[in-house]
Amino acid sequence: MKLSNLKRRVCSFFPALKIRPVFGAWGSVALLVACALIVTINHAEPAHALFFQQAETWLTGNFPQANGAIVLVGNALRALFVIYVAVSIVSVINKLRQDEDWQTAARTPIIVTVGITIMDVLTTAITA
Repeated sequence: MKLSNLKRRVCSFFPALKIRPVFGAWGSVALLVACALIVTINHAEPAHALFFQQAETWLTGNFPQANGAIVLVGNALRALFVIYVAVSIVSVINKLRQDEDWQTAARTPIIVTVGITIMDVLTTAITA
């Protein structure tokens, strides 16, 4: 479908609804896509992407007296990791905007993320 045909179809759709497009044809298409994304995100299921979940389950099974402490430590480690990644992303973006060497700043968070992923896979393989 050619670009002009799509624009004509979108523009011809609005008089049928007796609504004038405020943002033009492409703005209306962008608005529809944004609404579709919002609906999709609101109805999405959680990913349950917790790292070291298998290790936490194994520890709470073997040490039931320390159940609360194990869960607390596991959630604290997850929170620290998420905060570290967020701060690192902000740092890398600032270095990129200032035309500095952002690749060296991005190397350490990538190594940490890959290391934690490998440790999680190994922990799951050992404890499962």
